Amino acid sequence: MMAKPSPSFVSQWRVPERGHTWVENAPGEWWLTDGLPHHPPQYRAYAPLVDCTGLFLTFAGTAPTPEGILTFANDYGLLGLRSRGVIQGTAEGIEHWGEAREDWLKAILTMRHTVTLWDWAQKRDRESLSRQVYWDERSLAWIDQHPAFSEQEKQSDGAYAIDHTEHAYLPAGFLHHMHYEGTELPQLHVRERVTHPGALLFPVGDVVSVALAYVQYVITAHLWESSKLCMAWDMAIASYPSLCVRLETLLSALWAQFALAVTGEKAYRQCHDEACRKWFEVSPATARADKKYCSHTCHTRAYRERQAQAVQRG
Repeated sequence: MMAKPSPSFVSQWRVPERGHTWVENAPGEWWLTDGLPHHPPQYRAYAPLVDCTGLFLTFAGTAPTPEGILTFANDYGLLGLRSRGVIQGTAEGIEHWGEAREDWLKAILTMRHTVTLWDWAQKRDRESLSRQVYWDERSLAWIDQHPAFSEQEKQSDGAYAIDHTEHAYLPAGFLHHMHYEGTELPQLHVRERVTHPGALLFPVGDVVSVALAYVQYVITAHLWESSKLCMAWDMAIASYPSLCVRLETLLSALWAQFALAVTGEKAYRQCHDEACRKWFEVSPATARADKKYCSHTCHTRAYRERQAQAVQRG
C-alpha cells in the first residue's frame, strides 16, 4: 500500500446565510455574532484551504474597521475564537457565541505584520527589516515594530495595551499591544525577543534570518492549540485511512495556509476583478502562471464590464 509522504490538512468551515451582526453588550464592548439565539441561522460550508487558496493574504489585507471585519466574516465566517458574550435584546439574556472586536483587530494586524516580514525576507529587503530588527547588549535579537516609542509606551498597561487574560486571542502568548490614536485606524505594536540565551543566535546584522525565525515562531504559536493529528478516510488512496492534521478553527486554517506558503515557496496574485481583489495561488499545481482572475465568476464579470465600457465609448 502506497502511503502519502506527509500528512494532509482537513479543514471545513461554515458561514451563516444571513451573515453576521455587531452587538454592543456594554459601552465600547462590541461583539460579532451570527444572529440572536432565538433565530438559529442556516449555514453554508466550504473548505478554506481548497476553495480559497490565498485566503491568508485576503485576511491580512482586511481593513481593521467594523465594516471590513463584517465583510470578511460574511464571506468566510467567524475565526473560531473561544469567547462568548451575553446578547442584549433578549429577555432571558441568553449566552451566545460571539467574537470580540479587539480580538479580530489583533488577529488581522498580527497576520498583516507577519506576512509583511515574510515578504521582506523573501525579497531580501534588508533596509526595511533593519527598521524593526535589532540586537541588545547580550547579542539577542528582537523585533520592534515601533522602535521610536519610549520604554514607558512600550510597556504601558493602560489604554495602550489589551490585557491578554480578557480576550480569546492567544491568551497565553505574545506581548502585542493595540495602539489607538484619535480617529485613526488602530495599529499593532509588536515588541518580541526572537532569540534567547543558550539558543540559536544569529550574527548581528543577519536581519533576514531573524525575520524568518520570528515568522516561524508566530505561525507555530497559532497552530499549537488549534490543530490535531488524526486519521481520516482518504478516497484518493484506495479508500484507506490516512494521517491528517485537523484544523479546528478558521484562524488556524489561515495560519496553516501561510505555513504552506512559507515552506512551499508559493506564488500568489490578487484577482484583477476590481469588485473582488481576493488573493489566489498561481503555483503550477493550482493555476496557470498567467491566470488573472480567482474564479470564472470574476472573469465573466470583468469581461462584461469591459464590454459595457466599450459600448459607452461608442
